[in-house]
Amino acid sequence: MEYYCTIHTPDMQGKITVSSNVVSVDQDTVSMENDQFVPENLEVAPNTTVVWINNQDHNHDIETGNPSSDGDGDPY
Repeated sequence: MEYYCTIHTPDMQGKITVSSNVVSVDQDTVSMENDQFVPENLEVAPNTTVVWINNQDHNHDIETGNPSSDGDGDPY
């Protein structure tokens, strides 16, 4: 799943890939730091919960897809 911040486009984009080839954990994290997603690309096992943490003093507006999809994704 690709996602991006509509406020900080095109610089703030990320991707989560679900794969059975990675070690299974209950939870993984994506942080928002310096108007970037950390990590930018995250690979997780099926049924992993991904928690998003904003480490900045301003908001982000996250949608699925990429900036070229013109906001046709789902907001998060």
